[in-house]
Amino acid sequence: MEFYEVEPTLDNYWRAIILFGRNVASYKFALAKSLYELHAVPNDLVKMEQLAAPFSHQLCEHLQHNNVKI
Repeated sequence: MEFYEVEPTLDNYWRAIILFGRNVASYKFALAKSLYELHAVPNDLVKMEQLAAPFSHQLCEHLQHNNVKI
């Protein structure tokens, strides 16, 4: 059975984000840091509205500190 055929679980979704795509993709770092910031949210569900501001901030920070050209 291939990895992408595995039953979708939260762990498998996270694994797919990390494993697929380029390892230098800025969104991976921004998403991980944003979710870590939001760990204090009392619910397992993080809504797009909650994620938008920290993700945007982390993405901009990553781009500035890693000399990424847009």
